Amino acid sequence: MKTILALIALIAQTLAGNAHAALIFNKVEQPTEVSQTGLLDYFDSQGGTRILDSVRLILSGSMTSYITLANYTSVPQTLYADGGVLLDFSTTPSGILGALGVAPAISLTVATGDQTVDAVGVMALGTYTSPALTDTDTWDSLVRTDASVLSAFTGSGTFKLTCTSKTSLASNTAAIPNTLATQDAYAACGAQVIYTYGPTTQLPEPATLMLSALGLLGLAISRGRGAL
Repeated sequence: MKTILALIALIAQTLAGNAHAALIFNKVEQPTEVSQTGLLDYFDSQGGTRILDSVRLILSGSMTSYITLANYTSVPQTLYADGGVLLDFSTTPSGILGALGVAPAISLTVATGDQTVDAVGVMALGTYTSPALTDTDTWDSLVRTDASVLSAFTGSGTFKLTCTSKTSLASNTAAIPNTLATQDAYAACGAQVIYTYGPTTQLPEPATLMLSALGLLGLAISRGRGAL
């Protein structure tokens, strides 16, 4: 009976096709500029018993920004500002992203829109502070089957993925004397690598396995009746 169960399990594995492994990390948002590092597993061939069919790398980023518009003039001013965070990704060893042929980056942006900032008086301060402004985005390598990519992602242990940020702020305050825009920005990075793989040995055809299992099952039933 154990033989039959093992064969049925092998049939199920064959019918299911190649297996998938998804490895992921997500960091929490920190004040910019950030430098965040995570570890992802290489594909392990398990002593050559598994072969890598494809690789897909997905990078993610998020930002939260609070923008303050300040008016030091004697009259109300219409002010606006656009905040941004650019996330750059690199790996150690560098050949992993090099095999993909890219230098991935994620650009995140937020905007206050036009805001009327009242004046309190000459050289007194009127301000507008935005609520939390957020943006998220991903970068996707898509499914890669290139031999150089498969080789770069195959190994033992882990490789390091690092994300760094560059923050930007653009506003119309530069054109209006005695006004100012400032930003408090936070950012975070994440990554996911998905491996599709199968066994290196050629498995029997599903139909052959099914017939063999049915034959063994019939034999087991026949023996069971003979023992009664």
